[in-house]
Amino acid sequence: MNQWKTTIPKQSENQYGLPKLYLCQILALDVTYGYRYTYNIGFITKENKWNLDGKSEFINVVRYMDIDCSETTNQLLKDIERVDIK
Repeated sequence: MNQWKTTIPKQSENQYGLPKLYLCQILALDVTYGYRYTYNIGFITKENKWNLDGKSEFINVVRYMDIDCSETTNQLLKDIERVDIK
């Protein structure tokens, strides 16, 4: 079972050399809604910061959760068959 975490994880890569992705809960401030939570997929940059931070001074990642999924070729083929994409 995944749980929300608040510490910044170390930058890491998946099996394909791409950044490991996390589900991020973001505290945002905007003119229309005031403070609100939004959710986005993010990763840790080489500077050990969230790629989502810095897009605006009114956006801050407050929690994150690991994304558990199989990214193997076998799983990809099974998913393609399941949704009947040819």
